[in-house]
Amino acid sequence: MAIRILLLVALVVVSPFLAISSSQPKRPNFVVLISDDTRFFNLTPDAVGKPSSYAAVNVSTESLLPNLLRLAKNGVFFTNAHAQMALCSPSRASLFTGLRPDTTKLYYVHTKMRSAQVKGGLETIAEGLKNSGYETFAYGKALDPRSTAGNTQDYPRSWSEPVFALPGQVWEPNATATNCGYSGDRLIEPSKNLTPFAQCLIDDLANPKQAFGKRIALMDEIHANRALEKIDSLAERHGQDPNDTAPFFLVWGSFRPHLPFVVPQHHYARFNRSNFPFQWGINSKRDSVFNRGVSRNSEPASFSGWKVYARGQIFPTPAVHSQFVHGYYAACSYVDELIGMLVDRVRSYKSLVNNTIFIILSDHGFHLGEHQFYAKHTVYESATGVPLLFFGPEKYLPVQNRVIHTPVELLDIAPTVYELAGLPPRLSHDGESLVPLLRPKNPVQRVKTIAMSQYYGLLGLRNLLMIYSMRGDRYRYVVHTCRRRKIVLNQELYDYVTDPMEKRDIKKMPSTAKVLARFRWLIQKSLKDPKGYKVAIAMNNTMIV
Repeated sequence: MAIRILLLVALVVVSPFLAISSSQPKRPNFVVLISDDTRFFNLTPDAVGKPSSYAAVNVSTESLLPNLLRLAKNGVFFTNAHAQMALCSPSRASLFTGLRPDTTKLYYVHTKMRSAQVKGGLETIAEGLKNSGYETFAYGKALDPRSTAGNTQDYPRSWSEPVFALPGQVWEPNATATNCGYSGDRLIEPSKNLTPFAQCLIDDLANPKQAFGKRIALMDEIHANRALEKIDSLAERHGQDPNDTAPFFLVWGSFRPHLPFVVPQHHYARFNRSNFPFQWGINSKRDSVFNRGVSRNSEPASFSGWKVYARGQIFPTPAVHSQFVHGYYAACSYVDELIGMLVDRVRSYKSLVNNTIFIILSDHGFHLGEHQFYAKHTVYESATGVPLLFFGPEKYLPVQNRVIHTPVELLDIAPTVYELAGLPPRLSHDGESLVPLLRPKNPVQRVKTIAMSQYYGLLGLRNLLMIYSMRGDRYRYVVHTCRRRKIVLNQELYDYVTDPMEKRDIKKMPSTAKVLARFRWLIQKSLKDPKGYKVAIAMNNTMIV
């Protein structure tokens, strides 16, 4: 009798907790798809200050990015998302840790991420999820391999398995446009004595799970194939016992549309070279201190086909400009196709489709001639602006087909994923969770008023100068600072409503005095303390710029 009473009491005490446990929603899976060097392409007609369409004539988003456009209609698309630095390693470190470059002190591509002296340590999204019961996988370019010793430093710390990524690009001196691809243990792509927009002339995109027709698969396709195999395996496991299977965090990162623009020929054939005219009036050079302290198109100029013009700047000929933009658009089309293939595979499984959140983004943008810049390495719109898209089942993301025009940053993704996964917030994060925008109570709700980017000075001054950019709803403020003395050397201000191409610096106009003063106050807070920026935003969230 006593035993029965004890059992009854135990059942009464424990049953509420069992009920609570069984009622907890299943933690979501995450599939994160990261492209390299993809600038913002407008998927909505009412974004402010987006010059993406200028580089092409009669090329619609529907024809360029059909998969991204299709997916954006089922999720939340951000038109004002920005990278923290238009350089691969620092940007990806900020994305995965939720910390600014001024916090991580990671400013250059070869600085090892785990050497960063960050108070409280440096935790990646994958690491935090893995320590909380997630399985974590990466294929291709997730974190930059140059900052993680060839992806060896973060396994097993962040990843459940070693990152699957082919060795870095090997420039084969005898490679041609007809044999590009991967053969044996070496990557074969066109050598630098070819043009940066060579294309694979043998073109047959067959069933990607099996082979790529008559040609050898390219690097991004091989990484996608491995990711597809893992998706198939996870779907089978989750289908067999969904209640006893750990959620997963899977990252696939493409190397395209990064140079060289080596992609299957049919992506070139989708566009005519005449769609990409050289527009010297738009490719105008601005008289700016920053213009003398930025990379002088050294990345594309390392290939042939470029011509040196006046004052040491390296610009392409009009014909090469058209080739360059044509190649870039073909590479974007190629990545869009691979993204669609990966998303559709996940969504084809009943065991995954109702429990998986997708996040699609790029590590930073890419200039196509704006201000006579090509590639990245600046703090202007084309270099910092990126596509950012969240979509998934309504139980996690109840808002569908929503467009957000307020500023957000890539470092906001880490706190967002943590909140969606039910993890406690990290006080060390510089970013803000975007969940209030994904599950809004107020349709005009925002999490911040500006997005902040930065880039170091060049020409022997990289350890002395730092250029910051603050992008609001309407304005961009650019400030050149002395890092050691923490003083402002020069500033610029642009109004995207009246000047989407950033051609007129309006800092001296009387009508912008209040806006300029607000930006100056914010940058002074940030120079004194990288964390001061976050405090400043919280204190002045009502003043929209």
